[in-house]
Amino acid sequence: MPFHLDTQITGWMLKNKKPLIIEDLDSDDRFRTLESEENPINTLLSVPLMLKGRIIGSLNMFNKYGGNKFSEADKRLLCIISTQSAQVIENTRLYEEKQSLMRIQEEMKIAYNIQMSLLPKDAPIIEGYDIAGKSLPAKSEGGNLLFRGIYYRTPLLSLQNIRIELN
Repeated sequence: MPFHLDTQITGWMLKNKKPLIIEDLDSDDRFRTLESEENPINTLLSVPLMLKGRIIGSLNMFNKYGGNKFSEADKRLLCIISTQSAQVIENTRLYEEKQSLMRIQEEMKIAYNIQMSLLPKDAPIIEGYDIAGKSLPAKSEGGNLLFRGIYYRTPLLSLQNIRIELN
């Protein structure tokens, strides 16, 4: 059985991106799957939650209190609530993303401090060699830039070994 977007309210919202009022669901052939003996739905008002031109959800109201039908004023009010709700949802998502990034930064700082405490404070002193090294922490997860340089001094030969590793 093929799936048709407009046989469910969410699919209809994705396809049409506009508010929907149904005054008598029994006579509307588009959403036959909404019928239920346990929860009879007579009237419907559905409004998309839009954010930057894309749908992130929908607000749906069923069976207006008192058996009345949903009006244009109801639709306008739900559209206002929908716009505000979409922005609140986005702000919450952005806040949670920021919190996650802050946790990662704190973990990276702890990892840096642990790594730096494991490295020697001074280069070893070996006769005939000048040894230098520096560890630069990566800006994100995935490794460090390690620089090691060894310079061997003799009257007849000058050899330099420089190695860069990405761990």
